Amino acid sequence: MADPKARPEPLLDPGRERSAPHRSMAMPALLLAGLIAIAGMAWQVRTDQRVLFLRHQAEARWIHVARPFEFGSWRDTSLAHTSEFRVAFELPSERRPSEPAPELILHALRAVVVQLDGRTLHDDRADEPRIDWRAPRRVALPTQLAAGRHEIRITVSNATGPPLLLAYCEALDLRSGSGWSARTLGGSWAPARDADEIPASELTGTFPPVSEAVGSLALWLAAVFLAVAGLLLAWERQWLPAALRERKWSSGLFATTVAVAWCVLIVNNLPRLPGSMGMDVHGHLEYMQYLSANLALPLASDGWQMFQPPLYYAASVLISRPLLGLVAGDSVLLVLRLFPMLCGLAMVLLCHRVARSVFPERADLRTIATCVGALTPMGLSLSQTLGNEPLAAVWSAWAIALSVEALRVPAVAAIPRKQLALGVVLGLGLLTKVSVLVLVPPILAAGVSALRRSGATWQTTAVAVARVGGACTLVSGWYYVRNWIRLGHPFVGGWDPARGILWWQDPGYRTWEQYLSFGESLIHPIFAGTHGLWDGLHSTMWLDGMLSGKFGGTLPPWNLAPLLAGAWLGLLPLALILIGVGRSLWRAARGESDGLAFSAVAICFGLIAVSWISVTVPTYSAIKATYLLGFLPCFGVLAAAGYEALARQTWPRALLAGGIGCWAVFAYVAYFAIG
Repeated sequence: MADPKARPEPLLDPGRERSAPHRSMAMPALLLAGLIAIAGMAWQVRTDQRVLFLRHQAEARWIHVARPFEFGSWRDTSLAHTSEFRVAFELPSERRPSEPAPELILHALRAVVVQLDGRTLHDDRADEPRIDWRAPRRVALPTQLAAGRHEIRITVSNATGPPLLLAYCEALDLRSGSGWSARTLGGSWAPARDADEIPASELTGTFPPVSEAVGSLALWLAAVFLAVAGLLLAWERQWLPAALRERKWSSGLFATTVAVAWCVLIVNNLPRLPGSMGMDVHGHLEYMQYLSANLALPLASDGWQMFQPPLYYAASVLISRPLLGLVAGDSVLLVLRLFPMLCGLAMVLLCHRVARSVFPERADLRTIATCVGALTPMGLSLSQTLGNEPLAAVWSAWAIALSVEALRVPAVAAIPRKQLALGVVLGLGLLTKVSVLVLVPPILAAGVSALRRSGATWQTTAVAVARVGGACTLVSGWYYVRNWIRLGHPFVGGWDPARGILWWQDPGYRTWEQYLSFGESLIHPIFAGTHGLWDGLHSTMWLDGMLSGKFGGTLPPWNLAPLLAGAWLGLLPLALILIGVGRSLWRAARGESDGLAFSAVAICFGLIAVSWISVTVPTYSAIKATYLLGFLPCFGVLAAAGYEALARQTWPRALLAGGIGCWAVFAYVAYFAIG
């Protein structure tokens, strides 16, 4: 029987430390590999003309036509998109024949026609498919120009993206930017828009700002905050009844409660979600219909989403086919949507499993990790839509759990069946979505580190790695070999011209401004990814910033005010994650290898991959945190590490717990459909 006068164990006890991590060169080597990857990306951005990264130069600016932002995909590339640009200049006196000929230097996306006072000086439209837009095009202007007013008019055509222009002439002191006019072909002239200016969409303006949403919830926010913070204070100050003081805090009970809440969410939302809700939902359904009708796998060129690996689609067909005679019409969509919802439920359990490995003696930190990992809005929203991301996230989180468990107990890594299990899970992940490949380097590094810690020789370690790789290849390799034989590449991305499906979306290019700016997602978060990388990641991680792929018609039945409030409420778990990443990367750089170091390095690799996708596929839909859905257990444990760093005293613990509780409650409420 516990002593009723004894002080209850605080939810965070700074005196109880985790077991010391072992040291290994695997994590520092992986960090170095990440830096090399970043350097390689920078080099390709500077040299590969397929990468549409625009840099202003010679005080000239990239400019384009001021037009509304378009959310649809431009798929008809048979007709070029054409814009006209013009600038007028005055010559105070006639240029003499002895003076050097003025030279107009152009960079454009892509083909250009240059006219001076109505006279054509340059036309390379016939060469458009072969044009290297990075190479300057030099157009010699007439040596002798009369004094007075002149006009340069440049027409830019682009069949596979927006027509943009950068031009300058040092001799005439002309530089594209302010003072230039632009219009679409046959339209009205208006001031040209700087490429760094991404226009706000009309859709974004139909939603209230975040400040208004938070203001409407102020009383509820205060009530939840005070309730959670007060409960923690009551626990630590012995204000609770004796029967409750005797009970120890259980993170397992908390995880069970969250799982039950997920089940309630599924039962409530399943009949209320629109059938068309989800990114590329029609493409996913087309894939399933192809499998069901042909009993064969499609090629990447056969449809919009046919480039995806087949496991999710095959499993969905197997689940739904027996029920086709029992349900009718749109009811089949309910059955199909249940599958990713159950994947979301599985993520709750996997987040707690990883937290249990990283914090075996800290129930408080396990609770924080499970809370953040399981209730992050990108998981709550994406797991309610059709698509292969939730299933891929389950395989990723499972592989992360196996790796973290091996780091905690290195002897586990030496067990052959554990190695085979890891290989099978990775193979199933790669058979669901190719993005799981990003996890392979940190997982292999974790395995090598654990094996060396267990006393394995380098030969034994190599055999273990081969066993993991062999199991993975056996499960998924056949699909990528098939692609290689049939298409010439192991993987053909959705944007790959080899598919024969050419398309692009706004903005259609990248600039430094899109990677150095942040803030729009804190004001107008809906489709904030149109403004840049960090706004896009924030708005799709802490709320459904892309409205589950709906930009017209029936919108998702989310609760708007709590959804928008997530842009501000998510700043607290984000700050904790960043603190945890900083601490854990420092540990990894010093050679310490544990679950936290692994999580930080894995997320860094994930961010590198997301950044690279955003550069090479310069569309607004390519900027989304949902690519990192499988990393939710890592985000959770890193948030707990940040909490551990700040919550050393009772009052900071109470404030942080109140803030996290407030965020978690309203994250759940935001995606609990009503009506």
